[in-house]
Amino acid sequence: NPLDERTLEEKLNDLAENNFARKNPHLVYTFQNKLFLDPGEPEVINFAVERISEVANKYNVDAIHFDDYFYPYKYTANGEDVFFYKQDLDKDTYEKYATGYGEYNYANAAKWREDNVTKLVQAVSNAVTDINNANNRSIQFGISPFGIWAHSAEYEEGSVTPISSTSSLRDQFANTRKWVKDGLVDYLTPQIYWAFNTAAAPYGELLQWWDSQFNGVTDSHLYIGHPNYKYIDASWDNNFKNPYEIANQLRFNQKYENVKGSAFFSFDKLLTKTVLTQGDKFDVLNHSNTILKNDYFNLPANAPGKPWLDKIETSPVSNPKYSINANRIKLKWDDSNS
Repeated sequence: NPLDERTLEEKLNDLAENNFARKNPHLVYTFQNKLFLDPGEPEVINFAVERISEVANKYNVDAIHFDDYFYPYKYTANGEDVFFYKQDLDKDTYEKYATGYGEYNYANAAKWREDNVTKLVQAVSNAVTDINNANNRSIQFGISPFGIWAHSAEYEEGSVTPISSTSSLRDQFANTRKWVKDGLVDYLTPQIYWAFNTAAAPYGELLQWWDSQFNGVTDSHLYIGHPNYKYIDASWDNNFKNPYEIANQLRFNQKYENVKGSAFFSFDKLLTKTVLTQGDKFDVLNHSNTILKNDYFNLPANAPGKPWLDKIETSPVSNPKYSINANRIKLKWDDSNS
């Protein structure tokens, strides 16, 4: 509710008595009428790592996965964009830690915030690795960030996208490219939630940019996030009235060696809906799902292997043979692995 003018204390009192934020109000700030734990505080990073470690230790999870939330996104109020970093909400934390804190001295608050997020990602990565090594497990750690890292007009290594568009580095202080280069994530799934002819964020340009970031990377995989929800939930985006949009994106992906797969948001938007009347908003979804189902979802998906997480020695198969019968090729081999 944008008109909610309660104090921070009143909002915190809505939470359970044992909630970490309620017990530590000095670690919390509000933005867009939401409560945020301040990632500039080491206590917050420690708390996040402890909770993630608790999940990874107690449950048989395949992966620890982060979505695209780090420092807050901008929002629009009264026709104006409101940016987190123009509000001075973490000024006290910056002044407390940004100079002479450990080995770091920061030229500006932006670099300090960026390093806070990277410290969090590094700490989670280390914790998951330690759990894997101690327990002979292969839990993955991955992130699905906003689809634009940075714009070339602001950062030389960025994508050719207009600076008016959001970018994860400038607006959320999330240096996703660095995490890949430094081997902090087992996979990255950038949310390229736009069409080929979206001027502010063209799919083809961004796909090629992300593919190039994984050149020479041997310990992390690139998957692409696709917005199938837009077929029914984004009437403002006419590009997704084309039922072939995502199918064409998948076909385009196959040209690029570093793209190891795709992910879809969201699963329920892949389910077939009942068309009630001609022209119903689900028409395009059913059409799109038929294309995806027949051309792409007609075989089981296999997650690519990640040898750097393998805890057993996997030996090559042996004695391969093939036979041809009419149009079909049959393969056989011996496999000594379990």
